[in-house]
Amino acid sequence: MVRIVGLVAGMFLSSLCQADRFCFLQAQSYYEQLFCEVKAQGKGSKLPRFDEFKRSSQITQALLLKHPAKSAGLTVIMPKRSNEANIESPIKSTKSTASKTGAMSNCVLQDALIECGTRRYQMLGNLSNQRLKPGSLEESSRLELPEYTGDSLNRDKVLPYLLKAYRHYVNKMMDIGLAGATMSYGTFEYLFNDLRDKGVDFNKRFETMYRYLKQDKKNIHVSETITTPGSLRISDCGVLDQQLIACVVDGRNYLYRRSVGIIEPH
Repeated sequence: MVRIVGLVAGMFLSSLCQADRFCFLQAQSYYEQLFCEVKAQGKGSKLPRFDEFKRSSQITQALLLKHPAKSAGLTVIMPKRSNEANIESPIKSTKSTASKTGAMSNCVLQDALIECGTRRYQMLGNLSNQRLKPGSLEESSRLELPEYTGDSLNRDKVLPYLLKAYRHYVNKMMDIGLAGATMSYGTFEYLFNDLRDKGVDFNKRFETMYRYLKQDKKNIHVSETITTPGSLRISDCGVLDQQLIACVVDGRNYLYRRSVGIIEPH
């Protein structure tokens, strides 16, 4: 029997966010991240609920954040009306990495297990703090995404960087026991473009996100049980590297890690 660890999909994440905890797990844009940071500093009492904020336009979100962000010592970059439509929405861009990474034509999905010939990949989820490596949640444990110094408009150069940076992000989320709550590659790419468009430092913003996630992880218990979504198909998946496969369905990201030996699905 295989033990699957992680968060309860959808409903659990929403309840955490409504409680202003693990808010960054739901943030898919610059303004949503600022919303979470303002809330974490206790300056967002007059802000709407996260789900209501999420449905607002970027201009409305920026205006809602302006005063509470100032109280939190944060600057809100106003959206550029002419460029807002040029960035694909996170809803449209949260697709699987399958089109950008290794093909899955020889792989078979069996709930919590993916078999690719003789290679087997087991679904990952979240871990309680007792199961983490010592120091994983300390201040010295940083995200440290690789830097990109090239032309951000050159897709041929940006894509290899984003795939490398995304792999790094996924592994660092595993380090703090949140493998079951990672953002999809599509959301990761959207945030890169959204932050670039607003002149915000991509690496620093993600470092801030990681710091708050560690703080929440220190103080909040995470469930170690999930169910595999029945709608998940192998076509929703793509190879990140020799050890990891990422799948996206219904807006959720699912990670599978290569296993040693034979693992029987539950």
